[in-house]
Amino acid sequence: MYEYILTSAPTSRLVDGTFTKAEFLAVAGWVGELLLAGVWVADGKGQGILQPILRGICSQRRECLIEYIIGDPAFETPEKTAKWRKDQLADNPEIARLVTLIDRSLRNGAQSVDLLFAPFPLTAFQPIRAKVRGARYFAQLHVRVAEGQTPREALLAVLGPYAGEIEVEG
Repeated sequence: MYEYILTSAPTSRLVDGTFTKAEFLAVAGWVGELLLAGVWVADGKGQGILQPILRGICSQRRECLIEYIIGDPAFETPEKTAKWRKDQLADNPEIARLVTLIDRSLRNGAQSVDLLFAPFPLTAFQPIRAKVRGARYFAQLHVRVAEGQTPREALLAVLGPYAGEIEVEG
């Protein structure tokens, strides 16, 4: 059983590790939200796919904090979403580092990725390629699949009512 304490005050407890506020915010923001939702968009072409994914995630929750964290541009159009993501990586080195770590872990078939000293399981994530309907490029995605579920079914479940906005390769 693990016990986690998040504090900025001195403590007499043994400390397994520390992290910066920037590292915490990178994990607690949109990067962590995508992983928790069971979908990951690898760095590369086709980043506009994030728009229907983010909208799909938020449509399935009563209150979606990610809308407040990210702001309107990521929800308006696929092109604005792609630019927003590019700006996030350029402006925030912790997010860029974390995205690279997750991309590499998924590409190499790692069992998990360490997020703030805790392993986040990746074994159920499978690759799939999809794009916004009418877009030029497919994005490389990874989706968490349940037993007996295909990657396509898992992606469509994440997208919810926005599933009609994308095309899946194959």
